[in-house]
Order: sequence, then C-alpha cells, then structure tokens
Amino acid sequence: MSREAHFHTLNIRLAGVDRNKLRRKNTNRLLALLIVLALAALAAEFDRDEVQARAGVAGLGIAPANVQFAAQEIDTNSTPQLVTFQNSGATAIDIGSLTLSNPSNFSLDLRDCPDGRVAPRRSCAAIVTFHPSRVGAVNGSLERARTMQRVSLEGSGIARLTPPPPPPPPPQPEVPVTNPAANLTPERFLYGALEIDRQKGRTFVLKNSGNVELQKVSFRLQGEHLDEFNLNSPNCGTLDVGKECKTDVVFVPREEGSHSVTLLAFSTAGELDRATLFGVGKPRPGPIAQISPNPMELGEKNRDGKVTITNTGQAALTIEGIVLDDSKNFEMKTKECMASSPLERGQSCTIAVKFKGKKSAQGLITVRHNDPTASAKVMLAADVNPSNKKKWATALFAAGVITAGVLTAATVANKPREAPKETPPVSPPPPSPSPGSINTNSDRSFPVLVQQPRVN
Repeated sequence: MSREAHFHTLNIRLAGVDRNKLRRKNTNRLLALLIVLALAALAAEFDRDEVQARAGVAGLGIAPANVQFAAQEIDTNSTPQLVTFQNSGATAIDIGSLTLSNPSNFSLDLRDCPDGRVAPRRSCAAIVTFHPSRVGAVNGSLERARTMQRVSLEGSGIARLTPPPPPPPPPQPEVPVTNPAANLTPERFLYGALEIDRQKGRTFVLKNSGNVELQKVSFRLQGEHLDEFNLNSPNCGTLDVGKECKTDVVFVPREEGSHSVTLLAFSTAGELDRATLFGVGKPRPGPIAQISPNPMELGEKNRDGKVTITNTGQAALTIEGIVLDDSKNFEMKTKECMASSPLERGQSCTIAVKFKGKKSAQGLITVRHNDPTASAKVMLAADVNPSNKKKWATALFAAGVITAGVLTAATVANKPREAPKETPPVSPPPPSPSPGSINTNSDRSFPVLVQQPRVN
C-alpha cells in the first residue's frame, strides 16, 4: 500500500524589512570596500617606490628628458636612440611600468635592464626607435607610471624618396636550389654605460642555417665609433650546414657619450647577417677634496686650531705633501693626514695648527693632493691685539671669496667637475707685520681660492 508524499513549505518573512533596500545597502558596502582596497594597493605601490628612492638617496634618474629623431621616411626605422636609467642610490630600484604614448610611431626595447631592475650605483638603457606612419611632425612620450617621470619623443615623417618595390613575380615551379644563409645572434646588444677605458665583452654566434657549406666565413665592424669596439677571432674558415662559429666584441669607451657599430658576417656568397651594438661612455669618478676652515683665524686666546681634509668623491684622495710657509709664527702636525693617505670616500683627517708668535702674523698652508679642481691653499691669520679686530675683518673680507668657494664646493660636491683651470703661482710672503696691526696695503696678498663647480 503506497502513501502519498507530503511536502511542506516554510515561508519566513522579516517583518518591517524592505528586502530591496537591504540588497542595495549590502551592494553599496561591497563597492565601498572594493574602492578602499584599490586605493590601499595604489598607495602601497607608490610607498614602495618612495621607500626605494629614499633608500637609494637620489632614486632613479632618467636621461635625457627629450629625445629628438632626425627626419625619417614613413614606414622605415630610424637609428635607435638610448634612454638611460641611472640608480645613484645604495639599493636596487624597480623600473616598474613604462608607458609609450604613441606605439604606432615609436617602439621601446628594455632588454638591457634585467628583470626590470637597476642595481645600486649602476645604470641600464632602453632603445627607442622612430618609425613614422605618416608625413609631418610626430610626438610621443615614454612615462614611468610610479613617479610620473617623462621623456618626450619628437620626430618628423617624410615621404618615401624611392618608389615602393614592384610586386613580386608570379610563383614559379619549385626547383631545388642552393641556399647559403646564416643567422647572427644576438641581433642587437647593449653594453650599457661604462666608465672611460673600462671594458665589457660579448660573444656573438653565427649559425649556418642554409643548405650548403659556407666558405671563408669572417666578421668585421662597420660604423663611426670603431675606436671603441675591438673584434676578436674575425675568421671562422669553413662552416658546415647546421654548425656554429663564435666571435667576441669588446666595448672600451674612449670618450663620453653614446657609441654604436655594426657587426657584419661574410662568406664567399656575400653578406650573411649583421648585428647592431650600442654602448655609453661615462666619466671616471675622481676624488673631491673639502678643506675647512679656510681661512683659519687664531689669536692670543685661541692659539690652537685644526684644519680638516675630507674626501667626498668616488675615488681615493691622495695627499702628497703639506707645506707651511711661516714656521716662525706657526707650527703644524701633519702626521695624521700623511699616515691616512689615501683617503677613501667619506674619510677625513686633521692638521693640528698652533700659533706660537708674539706678533700678529699671516701664514699659508699648501696641501698637495690629486683633486685638480679643489683648493690647495689654507690661509692662516693670527691677531694678538683685539683692537685690530676691525682691520682683520677688512682683510679677511678682501679674501672672502675663499669661504664662498668652499661653500660652493660643498653644495655641488656630488656633481662632475669641469676641466681644472690653471691658477697663478703664489709669491712668497714678506716678513710679518708689526705687533697689534695688519698692513692691508703691504705687498703681501692673500690668494683668492675659488672652488670650481662640479657638474654631474
């Protein structure tokens, strides 16, 4: 005997609750939560870039700010230009997302920057190529999304100077023919930025990709910067089908700026393949000597002082000698600086100076070092009569350029220097002035020491 199944429906109603209003409220809460999460992620991304910039002191620099291409025929590729990413900090920095605003007319190749990171105090370069699709002025930009750093791109498209090639002939029946061919890899290589006279090598591989043996295979370099590239193993001899031969090209920059050449592969059948090589020469870092105080003022009550020499440059600062021109009224102790030489970056040493005279006197310390643009002279001024303070102030004001030069050097200490300027020789000083006075009209003159600005 079968029984009929009974089903019961349970209806639950929430008294006084508008379900549509409840759904809208929950949806609004979900949207607000998603917006907060997105803003937090964006802030974290900018914070990470800011932390990297602070850790690296100067952050990631991009140069140049503007890249201009020569007039280029439409639908053809220009000579590539380099955009350099320079990390002057102490930690690696991610380049992050790069936006190319006009990809139909410009292209970007970032293979020189491994994993999109720039190592501490290193640089890498991106290749930007201009291939105009229309006649007239063409603009674009390369922008780093995190920091809104921007490089402007400018070029001009011109009409083709030669007519397009004629259409290919109709296909012919396939006939087995010999095919001498080879592939050279890599087809483009960036050596990056190297200091003057430093070198970096790269091996290039040529593979016989045809169906015949290649005879008298050789390599040669072509371009305007042949002095900066050295070719090793220029001859390969005979190269069988499917076999490879290698050659090395070493980049040694002799001067600052961008350098490029073309590596060509030949055989008895003619040119086989070619590769483009790029490199950048940058100045070799040098020492930067900072000497203070200059001038040093001594007197009856403050007869002892110290002159500090600090190296703020990238290379070692060598102190070759320290000479005092007036040992009668002054004495100095140079043992610490001579024993500490050479001073590495950030290191300092001091010269102890003592005024032992009984009359007001002037002296000069000469520090011979290997920074051609820094001052080598330290002026000493000792007054035993406080009433001469005004006259001393007048004399020191006349040589005030010394202090201004020192302050200028401290402000631009991390910038590359210009070529050193020759300074006239300093005449030996006459006898010290009479006690309690300074003869500002005497034949003795203070050397004006001007610190040359250093340009990065």
